[in-house]
Amino acid sequence: MKINSKILLDLEMQNENLAFFFNKSIEFPILAIDYGEKFSGLAYSPDGICCLALKTVVADDLLKSLDQEILLKNPKIIVLGLPLSQDQQENHICAKIRKFEKKLNKLYPKIKTVLTNERFSSQNVIKSRKLKHKNQRIDDLAASQILSFYLSEQK
Repeated sequence: MKINSKILLDLEMQNENLAFFFNKSIEFPILAIDYGEKFSGLAYSPDGICCLALKTVVADDLLKSLDQEILLKNPKIIVLGLPLSQDQQENHICAKIRKFEKKLNKLYPKIKTVLTNERFSSQNVIKSRKLKHKNQRIDDLAASQILSFYLSEQK
């Protein structure tokens, strides 16, 4: 389902009316990234309430897609999922995500980047949906789940 610009504008206008529900230090809109070595997912929250899955991109095209979304949505925060283990230990991909975070900080110094634990984000998406194909890409939905985790932590 595509969201038209009028709906997004309505959501952004609601942001002011609903701001008292949230920590005042959170700024909107927010982009989220489910970083992967082959595919990455992008999600968006215009108001801190709804989490919209945007798209899944090939990892090599992530920065190009991110540039486009930043121009369109003008985010104040980028949330990156960090897949910590159950005992809060980092795995091999965490180092790559931290390196990517540093790259984002250099490319977009005015946008705050935040890491949040994304453990089980993909598994939650798989459990909540009956996928038609085993190879169906869910990275954008996982990014939306990561964004939802982040927003829940901030309330």
